[in-house]
Amino acid sequence: MEMGTNTWVLKPIFGNDEHEKLKTINLNSFKNECIMCFDEKTDIMMYPCRHLSIGFECAQRLRNSPKCRECPVCRATIERFVRINI
Repeated sequence: MEMGTNTWVLKPIFGNDEHEKLKTINLNSFKNECIMCFDEKTDIMMYPCRHLSIGFECAQRLRNSPKCRECPVCRATIERFVRINI
């Protein structure tokens, strides 16, 4: 994707396998609640694992935590958070 002078390589949100065929996601069956607090809507994707499973407030808590910067799904080290509007 290109926007102005910036270029990004788009990857699927779920999964990490480059050889896996892209699958469509049924948004009607998508659980749109944070797995940490079960209250917020899910709108934060963690990179590099690309799990879309927490809300903005919980991402802020993870970001400000000096001890725990791990994905709550797979425990991979979080490099950055990306906000996704669904």
